Amino acid sequence: MDILNVNNISVKINELKILDNISFNVKKGEILGIIGPNGSGKTTLFKTISRILKPETGNIFLYNKNITSYSEKELSKLISVIPQMINVQFPFTVEEFILMGRFPHSGRYGYSIDTDYEIVNNVIKNNGMDSIRHRRINELSGGEKQRVIIAQGFAQQTNLMLLDEPTSHLDIYYQVQLLNLLDKYNKECELTILIILHDLNLAASYCDRLIMMKEGKIFTQGTIEEVLTYQNIEAVYNTPVIVKENPIIHKPHVILVTKNLK
Repeated sequence: MDILNVNNISVKINELKILDNISFNVKKGEILGIIGPNGSGKTTLFKTISRILKPETGNIFLYNKNITSYSEKELSKLISVIPQMINVQFPFTVEEFILMGRFPHSGRYGYSIDTDYEIVNNVIKNNGMDSIRHRRINELSGGEKQRVIIAQGFAQQTNLMLLDEPTSHLDIYYQVQLLNLLDKYNKECELTILIILHDLNLAASYCDRLIMMKEGKIFTQGTIEEVLTYQNIEAVYNTPVIVKENPIIHKPHVILVTKNLK
């Protein structure tokens, strides 16, 4: 079953075409990765799916319903969007900020103590944030803040989560911890994930399928093995690589050629 269908989307910003005839589907329960160099249109695609930008042509369907027909609250019950980083102006505590993820589900009298606070407490524990739950979010490091933003998305409890380079501010340990947690939510809660990743080896390790973008178009899409070939990577990233099988997970592993070979 397809949760999301993107059909022939094109987007212009200041008369410059950023996305050109993009089409793909997201299947229920999969982790679909989007890769490509800087400026290839990945973030613009996410902003279009989340209705921040309006496409010049094409349509997006969520559960076979045009995404434009949902109210903001209806949409935020179905899709959680995690940007690279947001600027939080007010000194909310970590717990307060994560609780805001429950807003789409709140009634006319606000949050439900019995359900919303229990959900937030579970998210904090699952994300290993007990030690910072009462700290002010504007006092956190970039990596800690990014983890809190993602935790708010978990508290939102949607069926589809969009993540724009969620590991970019994290060290190696937290990159793996975060992606392991996403994988756990995917398998145990059937959370469908559409994720932008820069690290091709992380994409190979955690994604079920990949979309590779170049200059606002889909260069190729398919299984990890179909997309992560040295020919595709060199054509899109303009850099030489070696692709071998990872002996542990038996997926492609990309090795950069960092020096001139003599």
